[in-house]
Amino acid sequence: MLVVESIAKMGRGEALVSHELYWTCKGVLQPGGVLVTQNGVPFFQPAELQSTMRIFSGSFADATCYLGVVPTYVGGFMAFGWGTDDVGLRTVSLTTLQERFDAARLDTRYYTPELHKASFALPRFIADILEGARGEQA
Repeated sequence: MLVVESIAKMGRGEALVSHELYWTCKGVLQPGGVLVTQNGVPFFQPAELQSTMRIFSGSFADATCYLGVVPTYVGGFMAFGWGTDDVGLRTVSLTTLQERFDAARLDTRYYTPELHKASFALPRFIADILEGARGEQA
């Protein structure tokens, strides 16, 4: 409810990429929690991703993004911001991911444990966007 109240107090677009919203979200995360944000198509909207990463880099121990395909968006993959204070979450082994996936007994057409791991492998131009945002924190 706290997050919804924060959004209601701000302008529509501004509320989605603000220090206030991200800090509010961070404040309600349980230990090991992750804040994931939609950050546009980085090929066309690098500033949106860089803005979020600038805030995340100053807010979370592990601040990065991962990629996913959203067929209705022009430009290929979508960037999703990833912020957590649990620096071990992205290092979960492929074996563990596979075991969890098998135990869940899901029938997916897109997701695989291999894709999960690969989603964090970033093309150079996106890694450069993240490095630029982190450099602005220094």
